[in-house]
This record gives sequence, C-alpha cells and structure tokens, in this order.
Amino acid sequence: NACGKSEAIIKSVNVSAPPSQPGPISGSAIVGLGVQNYEVTNQAGVNYRWEVSGGGIIQQGQGTNRIVVNWQSEGIQTLKITPQNECNDGTSRTLSVNVNIITALPEELETGIKIYPNPSNGKVNLELKDPTIWESISLINSIGQEVQKIELGQIKQRIQFENLTNGLYILQLQNKNELKQFKVLVRK
Repeated sequence: NACGKSEAIIKSVNVSAPPSQPGPISGSAIVGLGVQNYEVTNQAGVNYRWEVSGGGIIQQGQGTNRIVVNWQSEGIQTLKITPQNECNDGTSRTLSVNVNIITALPEELETGIKIYPNPSNGKVNLELKDPTIWESISLINSIGQEVQKIELGQIKQRIQFENLTNGLYILQLQNKNELKQFKVLVRK
C-alpha cells in the first residue's frame, strides 16, 4: 500500500464463554433470624457475586462459592448468585428463604418434656416428668395471642389442650429463671 510494507502480525485471541449456571444453592430455606451458611459447587476459574434482598447482610465469602448470611428481617427473602469469569456473567440462580422467628425455636424437646401428637388434629398433650420446676404454661397462637394459660399451683404431670384450630402454636413453659418454647402444629 502507499504507507509501506510490513510483515503480517498474528495474535491469538481467547474468547471465553460465560460460565454455566451454578448448581442448586445448598443451605436452609426456612430459618430464624441470625447467621446461616450457603454454598454452591465450585467451578474452576469462576467468581461468584452473591446478593440478598433487604432482609439480610452477607458477612463473609463474597466472590467465592460459599457465604455466611446474617438474616435480620422476617419475611420471604431472596438469595441470588451470579457466576462471573473475566469477560461475562453467567445465568444466575436464586433461593427463596423464609425468615421467621418461629422457625428459630428449638426442634428437640428436653428430657422430661413430652408434647404429643405433634402435628395434632386439635388435641395436644403435654407431659412433664417434674412439673414442680415450672410456674406456668402458656399456649400462644401464630399472631402472638395467648390462647390459654395454666398456673401450676398444684402438681400436674399431664395437661391437655383441646379444640385447637389449624395453625402453628408456641407452647411456653416458664419459671423465675427460665422460659422454654416449643412449636406445636395443628392440622385438621
């Protein structure tokens, strides 16, 4: 050409495809307030961008396949992960997380306390091995209303709650030093 002659310059170019969608997010989808761990299977050469809806904060692990989330608000929250490589974002994956203070209550009963049947059809039995350590028992519905309260002035080893409507209840045992809470589900 009019500008002169030169040797051809050959350069190799690598074209990277977006990373593939991550596998399912491992971790609890029904949680109470507080810290939970989530992860996906790691892909070589991929970074991960995690996002949570307004009800949580990522405490550690951003950029990796594993994070720690501190859930701070109740409700249905969304956890989202997007795989990234040097050029592109891949397809995101989401997990809906039900954050509810009721789900944070302990699942396992202590020795000496039996609640049955659970789930129930409207009649729930409570058996206490040592009822003298408790002062009162309350049954609270899912909107926080006290449905029934029993003062344990006299010794009762077996207490029955009857005619309960469908829903989730909290059974509270209380004394001066302690409050124990247990979930009871009624399904008719």
